[in-house]
Amino acid sequence: MRHLFGLSAADLAMEKVGDEVRLRAGAVGTVWDALVGGTQITDLTDVAGNPITQITADTDAAVGFHGPEGVSTVYMDFGYSRRFLMMAVDLGEQIDDLRLNKLDLTGGQMLGVLKLSGSPVDPADASSKSYVDSRVSSGDTATLTSAKAYTDAQAALKVSKAGDSMTGPLTLPGNPTSPLHAATKQYVDSLGGGGGGAVASVNGQTGVVNLTAANVGALATTARGAANGVASLDAGTKVPTTQIPDLTATYLAFEDQWGNQWGPADQGLKAWSYDPSVAGFSSAPVGGSVYLIRVKLRKAITISKIVMMTVAAGSGLTANQNYAGLYTASGTRVGVTANQASAWTTANNTLSMNLTSSYSAAAGDYYVAFVSNGSARPGFVCATTLGATRTPGNANLSSGGYRYCIGATGQTSLPSSLSIASATPDANAYWVGLA
Repeated sequence: MRHLFGLSAADLAMEKVGDEVRLRAGAVGTVWDALVGGTQITDLTDVAGNPITQITADTDAAVGFHGPEGVSTVYMDFGYSRRFLMMAVDLGEQIDDLRLNKLDLTGGQMLGVLKLSGSPVDPADASSKSYVDSRVSSGDTATLTSAKAYTDAQAALKVSKAGDSMTGPLTLPGNPTSPLHAATKQYVDSLGGGGGGAVASVNGQTGVVNLTAANVGALATTARGAANGVASLDAGTKVPTTQIPDLTATYLAFEDQWGNQWGPADQGLKAWSYDPSVAGFSSAPVGGSVYLIRVKLRKAITISKIVMMTVAAGSGLTANQNYAGLYTASGTRVGVTANQASAWTTANNTLSMNLTSSYSAAAGDYYVAFVSNGSARPGFVCATTLGATRTPGNANLSSGGYRYCIGATGQTSLPSSLSIASATPDANAYWVGLA
């Protein structure tokens, strides 16, 4: 590296005038490698790093420059028969760098790779990787074979940490002090394990006893969820509803718990979206839109029919583009009717529409769906028709959980699956029933 010279209070260009020594602003000097004679040094740079061959003092007569690589002592000549010694002014920084970035003779940690000049000669010399590799690969085969045999023999006499079988007794240093410590014979004997407190028999069996559930009056694990067995628990530590007996014959049905109010069963239905007596309006669906009405099942039922009511008759309905169906809460279609293009052309009609196959529904939420296409779609019974900006039937509900919504548009049939989370709320609170 190039060292910095000058720029201190003593590094000034001067001249002698009579008995006086004066500063020489702008003086030009040369740099030498000896006090007398020697060779002029021209491999210089100014403070900014620009190449120069001689030194020019600034307006204050100050001198500053960088010398050649690795040179820390030079001599300045400003032309009055005398040269002056200059020492690099950054030597202190170099000393600090050596102190911080060089390895101490007493030892230390290197941050990079140590490259050696050649192979070791003395026993204490550091060895290169190539030297070690060559010595190992050219080692005495007999010695290596003997060393391996000895090592294998010693390893065979050790107990594996992963578990092993010993051929002799294991002597422990003392009684166990932790629950997972191995126990000595004297410790077990002191707790009654030596014979004084040992169990003589189990349920009349002696010797090596293999107990079954029947031996201790317990039920086998296969009895969980089985007939005459015990109930099992699901992932939420609850008894599955399929293992709870149907008590409707003994107790009041859920829909009767509010006293003498009417429920679906009172009108020959298994479930409905709400009491149809509060439905006072009708609304015709938009062609191609799949309307979804959420229905809650408080217990498992088998669904064979979807029930709806018309007020206004449809006309010019497109063949094979008018259907009703049933979806799970996740949007999977589990039931669909036959084409209803003819049935939906009658006004003031209760529509009891058969599914193409019955569906055994577990307790939970389901969606009744319908789609209609034609010149004049039928007006179905609903409770409210307040327009797209008012959806009271979805009050306090969020996306993915609406009671009344539209699951898809531009449809000619009911798709096999729908994105419930993407469904948009609908203001028409259509009435539907299940039978």
